[in-house]
Amino acid sequence: MIVHDMAHFVIEKKFQYKNGFYGLTASGLDITDFEKKQKITPQQLPKEAIKTELLVGLILTELNDRKRLDDFNSTFNSTAAQYDLPEELFRAQDLDEIHDQLNELLSRWSALEVNDSIKLTW
Repeated sequence: MIVHDMAHFVIEKKFQYKNGFYGLTASGLDITDFEKKQKITPQQLPKEAIKTELLVGLILTELNDRKRLDDFNSTFNSTAAQYDLPEELFRAQDLDEIHDQLNELLSRWSALEVNDSIKLTW
């Protein structure tokens, strides 16, 4: 889950999302609340949290496949429509920055020695 969580960090920081995973945990939700689904169900999540989760999924798909989606925006918007999210157009430059920042963060993570850490500023 570390790659997933780091993708959240990069995306939420890049787009200054306040109601994604990190924003919700900063406002008092515990990480386990997302797993249990008793305190907060997917239907109760703010639309921004759903949008963030969709973006994370697509960015990680690109990372795992080692290639970019043919049409990121169309793929995002077809899934977002299922959640009644408005259409969005993400600039290629922003997506490139997300990939670059995520790859840099993952490189730092893999270079850590045992008991070392990375401090991320939110």
